[in-house]
Amino acid sequence: MLNSRTCRKAVVLTTALLVASFTLTLIVGTTPSLAGGRTLWGSSGVPLWNSSSASRIVSDGAGGAYVVWDNPVTSSVYNVWVQRVNADGTLAWGDPKLVTSAGASMKVQIVTDGSGGAIIGWVNTGYDKIYAQKISADGINLWASNAVVCGAAGSQRYEIRMVSDGSGGAFFEWQDCRTSYWKIYAQHILSNGSPKWAANGVDACTTATTQVTNNNIDGCDKDCMIVPDGAGGAIVGFYFLGGTGGGRWLTWSQRLRATDGARLWSDMGLEVGPDPPGGNWQNDRFTMTSDGAGGAIFAVDAVNPNQGAGDIWAVRCGTAW
Repeated sequence: MLNSRTCRKAVVLTTALLVASFTLTLIVGTTPSLAGGRTLWGSSGVPLWNSSSASRIVSDGAGGAYVVWDNPVTSSVYNVWVQRVNADGTLAWGDPKLVTSAGASMKVQIVTDGSGGAIIGWVNTGYDKIYAQKISADGINLWASNAVVCGAAGSQRYEIRMVSDGSGGAFFEWQDCRTSYWKIYAQHILSNGSPKWAANGVDACTTATTQVTNNNIDGCDKDCMIVPDGAGGAIVGFYFLGGTGGGRWLTWSQRLRATDGARLWSDMGLEVGPDPPGGNWQNDRFTMTSDGAGGAIFAVDAVNPNQGAGDIWAVRCGTAW
């Protein structure tokens, strides 16, 4: 078993996070190497914007990419913009497209729609509503009004995660404080922009303890935490504050039924772990992928503070076979 924190240096990301303080630039390729690799869009890449807080990128399926970012209007209000860059490095739309000017918070998300377009999700500036918009390959907003992932006011909502549903829509996961503690909620937005599950999302775990998508460990906001289950539903992963003695972050999961988002792995969900006996393990970070058979495989970065060392564990969860 690998027993080194340096294992984190070898991480494969399916979605990249670009952070820029002044000019947002997209670079494709590598610097010259023994393999002959080189940057394909000039030595400095393609400039997209002159001011942004953070951006996300997803393939357009044709050798190019969609890049989405939030642009500060005030210290707390952001507009969401998107640009498509063609395979040859030209800008598909000339100027970037405004996704919303209604005001968004930071950490906008984007996934492919499976048909050459993309779906973008964000939390509003009040941190109490979650919206989405679908954009075509031509840069046209396809939903007349923004899709309402969660529209109930009066509660704080943060750290959304998204994944394509493979049918033109997307699954969403977020942490929600509509009770006295953070809980995990999810929603399925269909290809036409309508929610399939209960208005304002379904509860992934009924236990009265803190559940989050971001445990404030460096880098966990980039990790994959929701995957389709291959049957029209989704599997969510989340951090659960508990364990023997309480007060430790553990990795948990839940499978949500396609038709209505009902919980399929008990109301509490399934403990992914690892939480070996005799230790005081905490799960610092995890990421996950579908196993293609209705389950998911997790890579978990677990630490035993009593030993001062961390291990990498792989855990598969699903229906018994």
